[in-house]
Amino acid sequence: MKSTAPDRPAPSSSHHPIRLFSLSPWLLIVVPWLAVTVAAQTQLTGVIEGRVLNTTSGNYLNHARVAIRGTNLETLTDALGEYRVAQVPAGSLIEVSASFADLEPQTVPVRLTPGQVLRQDFALARREKRDDGSVVVLDVFTVKEREMNGQAIALQERRTAPNLKNVISLDEFGDMGEGNVGEFLKFVPGVNMQYNPQTPQAAGIRGMPATGTIVMANGAEMASSQDGTRTFDLGLSASGNVERVEVSKVPTPEMPANAIGGTINIISKSGFSRATPLLSYNAFLTHNALGGPGDLHPRLRRQTGPDPKTSVPSTQPAFNLSYILPLNRKLAFTFALSRAPRYSDFQYLFSVWDRVRGIQTQNRPGNLILTEERDLASVSVDWKPADRHVVQASFQGSNQTVFTRQFHLTSTVGANATGGPTFSQGAPTAVGNVSQVFNTWTAQYKTLRHTALSYRYDGTRWKIDANAAYSLGGLQRKDTEDGFFNNITTSLAGLAVRYEGLDAIGQQRSAILTATNSAGRPVDVFDGRNYSVTGATSNPLRVSDEIVRFGLNARREFSAAFPLS
Repeated sequence: MKSTAPDRPAPSSSHHPIRLFSLSPWLLIVVPWLAVTVAAQTQLTGVIEGRVLNTTSGNYLNHARVAIRGTNLETLTDALGEYRVAQVPAGSLIEVSASFADLEPQTVPVRLTPGQVLRQDFALARREKRDDGSVVVLDVFTVKEREMNGQAIALQERRTAPNLKNVISLDEFGDMGEGNVGEFLKFVPGVNMQYNPQTPQAAGIRGMPATGTIVMANGAEMASSQDGTRTFDLGLSASGNVERVEVSKVPTPEMPANAIGGTINIISKSGFSRATPLLSYNAFLTHNALGGPGDLHPRLRRQTGPDPKTSVPSTQPAFNLSYILPLNRKLAFTFALSRAPRYSDFQYLFSVWDRVRGIQTQNRPGNLILTEERDLASVSVDWKPADRHVVQASFQGSNQTVFTRQFHLTSTVGANATGGPTFSQGAPTAVGNVSQVFNTWTAQYKTLRHTALSYRYDGTRWKIDANAAYSLGGLQRKDTEDGFFNNITTSLAGLAVRYEGLDAIGQQRSAILTATNSAGRPVDVFDGRNYSVTGATSNPLRVSDEIVRFGLNARREFSAAFPLS
């Protein structure tokens, strides 16, 4: 009789002895291999660190490229010109090179022992070549030195940017653009400027409105001082303490979500950016007068305005001043002061003609006087409490005061007027009228207070960047508080108005205006005592914008057989 063995239960789906057995050899191989690889890298490698200096300008270089020849190890210097390359093969002679746009690259052979932290600094000089390619060593040359160093900084920043970005180094320009950063942005492709009325006030990027452009100081958004909009007023960002301006046209993950057009990041000068102190100053005059250069008065003669706030010289002195003071390797300061007043005077004419009869029926000359004062002060402190730790505290305060005075004199000849191309005469029944309008009289007081605190740690494994910023912008528009109305309308009726000195239809020439009453007696239309006030309005405004920002970025490097962070 044949015996049959009992059936064995089939393995459940939750147990796979064959699969576990097949994976165990791989685990026995991979784990020891990773451990041996990490240990070998730790024992047979070292670290090279240092700083890269531009000997021509005396500034430490940001984003200079440092590479280990014969390997794929390379890095870029930070804003202080410092670099650090880890896991460098040790035990043999290696070559370390540093390069920067428009500067002569430098290569230094070093010998690194396992576990050693070797310091290697670089001093790069400007590259000059003859026609045959040989190097020329020049003496100190300062005429274009500043501009050429600025070009090199802008070029290197664009090369190393992770996105589409334009960089403007202010040292590239011979002047400071009246202290307004917008004077430099108008040269950037894809940036459209808005003026108020002749100085840059706002910027849009890639055709987007200025409300979609975020303006930042060292990566922290600055508050707006505009009326009912997020648009930043460029008049409150003086250029005295600015190293470069970065215009990003393509968003990156860390940018604010409302930067639909792009961002403008104003990078200020750092106390650790130089090896020696540096005092920079720029003094200039602004002149704006209806008579052109002929109205330039050496004695800064005052113009006759409607009130003391606008009775100022048409030529205004201005200055920018900055001082970088690196006390030692642990502590550095930067200071900046800017003042940029400006006087503006505009005249314009609006006229109406009866083109059937060839008679001018209305004449309205206008005048606009605008005085502006901009002041900025900033200070920053850089501190290194320990190696690879940097703390920076900065404060910027700016004020902009604008006084606007606008005046219209509108005259109408009325019905049944006679005349020709050179004159117009109202009817003897005196149906004409004249009105004086004091329009848009305002005093605007704009303020910006921006405070920031940042901390950066650049270690072998950990890299930490933390920051906090507080920005407060404000606008006060006053009229009756300062002793006047925003708008006053006056009227003088019952006149026979006459225009003389015209220059035919279509010509923009203000008429010689005279008038008589119904009795034929002359009436002085320029004497305000003859007018009746028909309206007076006030339009005050107070705006406040507050931004509080905190940020923390942390990165850790792992020692593995492949790059992992």
